[in-house]
Amino acid sequence: MWQVCNLVYLCSMQLDRLYALYKQYPKVQTDTRALAPYELFFALKGPSFNGNLFARKALEMGAAGVVIDEPIGIEADNIFLVQDVLETLQALALHHRRQFKIPFIAITGSMVTAWSWFGTNQLGVGLHAYGFNNALASGCTTFWLSQLFLVVLAIIVSLKDRTDALAARQNRG
Repeated sequence: MWQVCNLVYLCSMQLDRLYALYKQYPKVQTDTRALAPYELFFALKGPSFNGNLFARKALEMGAAGVVIDEPIGIEADNIFLVQDVLETLQALALHHRRQFKIPFIAITGSMVTAWSWFGTNQLGVGLHAYGFNNALASGCTTFWLSQLFLVVLAIIVSLKDRTDALAARQNRG
């Protein structure tokens, strides 16, 4: 039942199972003190802590699943033994981001750039301040609103996809 996989070659079946569980229970926690029932627990390790020591407690507290990189003495379908928990969390995040067709980072990054330009050039608070100009200010506002519209649209589409997936899951079972 145990299937240990390296992140670079993370077993696609194991990642698919983990992602399916994540879609069903989309909250992730790395600290059992803040863990609520039906959240996924990732047992991170550091120089002075080892989350694997708290994996059993997470399951007892009602975690939907635990991701560990050291055996904890029990086996179950909701226990994922991997080579590195942090890398698996990063792989899960990457896999989730790849499900979306809209480049959130690019859109929000351009919004930050526009705001920085506005603050420097329009408000006169930067090194290269050219003074206030109503036409440029309204252009910046229009750009921001258009980008905000794209972000909201992307959120609506992703929520609809999630709702459709939930409805399909309920119809199956």
